[in-house]
Amino acid sequence: PYDGVLVGHGDLQTEMTINTEGLEGGAYEAVIRITADEQEISLEVNIEVEGGPALGTEVTEWDFGRVCAGAEPTHEIILNNIGQEVLVIDRIESTNEDVFRAAELQGGDREIDPGDDDEITIFCTPQDVGVIEGTLTIFTNAVNFPEWVIDVSVNCVNEPVLELDPEEISLEL
Repeated sequence: PYDGVLVGHGDLQTEMTINTEGLEGGAYEAVIRITADEQEISLEVNIEVEGGPALGTEVTEWDFGRVCAGAEPTHEIILNNIGQEVLVIDRIESTNEDVFRAAELQGGDREIDPGDDDEITIFCTPQDVGVIEGTLTIFTNAVNFPEWVIDVSVNCVNEPVLELDPEEISLEL
């Protein structure tokens, strides 16, 4: 709520956000009451919630850290369907496919039922030494996020070299 002083005949512009997560599709009504100087103003609010699939995930970035050239680490990203209809993962695109990619979607699409979640495996296959960055974009039928972007990065280093001279090996019994 806003606290403060509004000078007589003044205006105060206010923005309101209504969180509809978890609500089924349909019409909703509410009353917002504003109290000032022992006076009350009532505002009626009517909203129409569009039911449908909704993507729920908190992952916006993943850093694979220090990885040797030629290594192939993976990471699992969990995607949730917080909507009321089946969430369809249409495809996943990479801006740097030589280094970052997601597991192939079997049958072209992956479906997640309402209230369920699924794991998507992302792969990292760096060859060149240095910091490498890219993005993975997940395309869905979600009403809230039809496209979800994940920033990915890796610090690719040379493989360690170990040299051993057999003549310098000794064994004491």
